[in-house]
Formats: sequence, C-alpha cells, structure tokens
Amino acid sequence: TGQPTGQPTGQPTGQPTGQPTGQPTGQPTSQPTGQPTGQPTGQPTGQPTGQPTGQPTGQPTGQPTGQPTGQPTNQPTGQPTGQPTGQPTGQPTSQPTGQPTGQPTGQPTGQPTGQPTGQPTGQPTGQPTGQPTSRPSMQPTGQPTSKPTGQPSSRPSGQPTGQPSAIPSGQPSSKPTIGDHFLTPTSGSSVPKVVSVTATSTSHNISFVVSLSASTASAGAVYCIALQNGGIPTSIGAMISGGTAKQYLSSNAPITVVMSGLLPLVTYNTYFYVQLSDGSGSTYLDILSTLKVVATSCCQHIAFTNAPVYVFGDVTQYSSSTSSLNYIFSYALDSAPFSGSITVTPTITLTSGSALTDKITAVPASATFYPSYTLTKLQGNFYISTTSATSGTFLISLALHGSSAANFTAASTSVSVLSSNQPLPAPSLLSGIFDNSGGYVSVTFSIPTDQAGITDSTWLCSRLLIFPNSNTTTCSWITLSVIKVTFAGVIGSSLKPGDTVTVRGGLLRASCVSGTTCSLNNVLQSRKLKSIDIESHSFDRVALTSVTSITVQKPLNPITPKILLVLPTQIGMCSNLTVDLSASTGSGGRPWTKLVWTVLAGNGITEDLKNYLSNNYNYLSN
Repeated sequence: TGQPTGQPTGQPTGQPTGQPTGQPTGQPTSQPTGQPTGQPTGQPTGQPTGQPTGQPTGQPTGQPTGQPTGQPTNQPTGQPTGQPTGQPTGQPTSQPTGQPTGQPTGQPTGQPTGQPTGQPTGQPTGQPTGQPTSRPSMQPTGQPTSKPTGQPSSRPSGQPTGQPSAIPSGQPSSKPTIGDHFLTPTSGSSVPKVVSVTATSTSHNISFVVSLSASTASAGAVYCIALQNGGIPTSIGAMISGGTAKQYLSSNAPITVVMSGLLPLVTYNTYFYVQLSDGSGSTYLDILSTLKVVATSCCQHIAFTNAPVYVFGDVTQYSSSTSSLNYIFSYALDSAPFSGSITVTPTITLTSGSALTDKITAVPASATFYPSYTLTKLQGNFYISTTSATSGTFLISLALHGSSAANFTAASTSVSVLSSNQPLPAPSLLSGIFDNSGGYVSVTFSIPTDQAGITDSTWLCSRLLIFPNSNTTTCSWITLSVIKVTFAGVIGSSLKPGDTVTVRGGLLRASCVSGTTCSLNNVLQSRKLKSIDIESHSFDRVALTSVTSITVQKPLNPITPKILLVLPTQIGMCSNLTVDLSASTGSGGRPWTKLVWTVLAGNGITEDLKNYLSNNYNYLSN
C-alpha cells in the first residue's frame, strides 16, 4: 500500500520500501537501505554500510571497515587495522604493529619494538634494545651497551668500555688505559745516560749524534723513536719495537743513529733508549728526559716511476701482448698533502720537431690526491695520445695545483714520439746497481731490447758487457731490458761499486714491434778507432768498446753483516784458542774488506790476544 502498516510484518519483503517504518524490524534486511536509519538496530548487519553512522555502535563489528572512522572507538580492536590512522591513539595497543608508525608516540612503550625506527626517539626507552641502532642518540645512556657500535659517539661516555672500539674517538680519554706495558726492565747504575744529542735533518731523514756517559765498558744499543703531534713513547717496549737501533761496542765514542722515511716539513718529538747486552736498560723516566724536538726540511717530492724513452703517437700500434711499461708513464708522490688537495696535470711541450702541441694530449688529463691517501694511492698513470703521423721530441712536466702545491718539487722527463713507420731508436745503458745482498748487479737498458740475439739462459758477460773479470762472470737476461750479473764462483777481483760497465757496440737493437721492419731499427754502435789506439796496441779493446757506459751504484739498503763467532767459553792454560768466523754472512759472496777485533776483560792484558786474533784470523783473502 502507499501507506505503511503500524505493525511491521514478521517476514520482510525482498525489496525494501522507499519509506522505511519508524520501528525497525527484528530481523534486518539482507540489503540495507542506501540511507541509514536515525536509530540503528541493536544487531548490526554482517556487512557494514558504505556510509558509516556519525555515532559508533556500542559493540564494534567483527569485520572492520576498509576506511577507518573519523572518530575512533574508546575500545581498540584486538586485531589492528591494516592501514593505521595518521593520528595515534592516546592509549597504545598491547600488540604493536609489525610496521612502526611514521609519527611515533610521545610516550614510549614499556617493551621496545623488535624493529626500531630509523629515526631515534627524543626520549630513549629505559630498557635498551638487544641490537643497537645504526644511528646512536646524541645523549649517551648512563649504562653502556655490552656490544658497542661500530661508529663511536661524538660524545664518549664517562665510563670507558672493557673492549676498545675498532675506530677510536677523535677526542682521547683523559685517563689512559693502564697495562703492564709500562713496566720497566731491570735497570742498574751501570746503564749509561744520554748526555747530549745533536741532530741534522733533511726532508725525509734525521741524523743524530748521541753521546753517552762513560759509566760502563759493556756493549749495547741506542734506540731512537720519532713521534708527530707532540707524541710521547707509550712504553719501553714501544721504543724497542718501533724505534731505530744502532749497536755500539763502547759508550765512550759518539754513536750515530739515522732515522729515514720521515715526512718533510714535520716537527717530531724524538726520544732515546739505551740497552746493554745483558738486557738492562734506561728507565721510562730516563727516556722522557731525552726529548729533542727536530723539524724536517722542505720539500715533498713527486717523481716519475716509469718514463718510456720513446712511444708511438698512435696507441693502436701496441698489441695486447705489449708490456704497459713501453707506453704508460707512471709517477708517485712521496707523501700525501698536509692539507687541502693537490692536482697533478701532465703538460707536454715540443722541444724539437714540427708537431702541433694542441694535437697531443695526456690521458687522463689530471689526477687529484688528498691528505687521507696512503702511499699505495699516491700514484698516477697516463699515456700520450696523438696522430699516427706525429713525431718529435717532447718535454713532459708534471704541473701541480692546489693549496699544498708549493710544498712539492716538480718533475719532468723527455720522450721521443715516433710516427708509425719510423725506425726505433737504439737502446742505451740506463743504470747498474747492486742488489741489497751484494751478490749480483742489475744492469738496466732504457728500452726493451732484442737481447742481442742471445737465447741462452746463462752466458759469459763478456759476450755483451765489459767490466773487471767479465770473461769469468755469469750473466742472464731477466727481462727484455734487464741483465743480471752474478758473482758466485768468480775467481779474482769482482765488480765493485764505482766500477764502470760498458756495452759492446754493434750487437744490440730495440725489441721488434709488430708491424714494423725490425732490421731497420737502429743498433748500438761502438766508437771509431783513433790512430793513437792502433799505435798503443789497444786495437781489440777499443774496437769492442761501446759508446754507452755507466758507473755501478751501491745497494739502496745494503744488508748488515751478521757475525757468527764460534769459540770455546774456557780453555786450559796450555791449550790453543780456536776461533771460527766462517759462518758469518753479509760479505756479498766475496772476501771481507775489513775486520776489526775487540777484546774486553775484567782484568788482565788484552793486547796480546787482540794481536794474535788480528794476525791469524783476518778472513780478508778467503
């Protein structure tokens, strides 16, 4: 009917009326009206309405709506919604969400979440998490964690941890750790004192002349350590392990100690420690009293570590099997800049020829170095790139720019740039230097060679080189540009530092490069004979003399001879004394050049025994 009944039917129609009754039915319709009733039913529908009521029900629905209500209920649901509200509730849920809210509550929970937020709370929890946050709070906790962070706090705690951090803080502790490394070894009144120290410095070395009090005749050693930034030695053990030692036989004579490998323009605190052969030594207070402040001089250096004598302008001329040493220029800084940065730019200037310098470039064009760089990172490389037709002689200079550039000395080298069809220049003898052991000499040529056609693994040096006893000395090619001269088994005088090594002429060419005519490469020639040479019957000697000779240099870091003295601890009055030094090492495979005997005694005459040893055990001729 057009007018509804006063009493609703027990069975509602399948299609709701357009005008609902004032009294709802006891059983709701399965299809609710599009407009909610003013008085909600006591039993909610199984499916929520698309438009919730402004007043929530006293009993929440078992299935929450996909869109939260604008006014949340006072009683939270047992299961949180998949989409949390933008504004947290005043009373947090007992079960936190798996994903923290973007805006944390002002009051932290009693139990921290298993997944902390990326941004720490302003008020830390009273119970720290088992896993520290990657970003510590600005205010440290009163009780440090048992597992410290990998990155120290900018404000260290007042109580240090039992285990130090892998990265120390920038601000040292006011109270250093105390350990047994401050214990002083046995020291007696017989240990000499350091009475004076004079120092002479260069950019990388400091030479000290140390005078000791003549309180004992015992042999010993002087240790010296150099520390930056006003440092002091932490222990006697640090003096021994980190210092430079110089042994002495008597404290009466001045002792020279040289410290190398230092940085230029740096002020060092230097300290000295004296230790006798019986193990007794200076006290820690004695060490501190020897302080001498020394500054190294200018300058820092940059130098070429590989500089080819010639290169092809067209880098495609080199195959994949070509050694990079043939065309790569390398340089190194001896130390990092003290502040700021330094940029190294290779500049190329034409010294002879007709090439256009704007057509020749260094690749890469520059490299920048910083104070934090270690020695392995203070190195640079580049190659020259130009056209295949370019040829000429160029000067390559390493230009320096930056706030520390004035502290460095510049470096330069000359290079010949060859066109693709140009014959290779002849090799030249570059250097000859003894190995640190003294057992052999490395003879180096300026470029890779054809090895003079010698294919034997070892050969008599006189086939290519001339020096004292070269006809009884063994040589071998180590690389295409290095010959090893070995002295083992050499009879008579051997090559010594300061001697001359000469290359025989007419035998040696540059190593052949693929795509070129090897026979056209220039060969190392001997000089022409003079009439005076023929008249003095020196024809053979002069005919074989090369135009290129070098002087052999001593080792860079020669080994120290190690003396092994074998003799009895006591002998009878009528017994002979037998002394053996044959097991000593460090003579470089040749007789010793000098041997000095020293005899010390508590009482009695020592001169007779010293003369006996000097006359019978000289070891200079065998």
